[in-house]
Amino acid sequence: MCKDTLSSPNKESLALFSPPPKSSSLSLMRKALTIAPQV
Repeated sequence: MCKDTLSSPNKESLALFSPPPKSSSLSLMRKALTIAPQV
């Protein structure tokens, strides 16, 4: 599937890989902060 998306990038395919709004990025940051101290 990755090859298909790279060969013919579409808005839909990009949406799957690219994080939607800031809410998702904030959640990822929170997860990273929770995992960082453990490591």
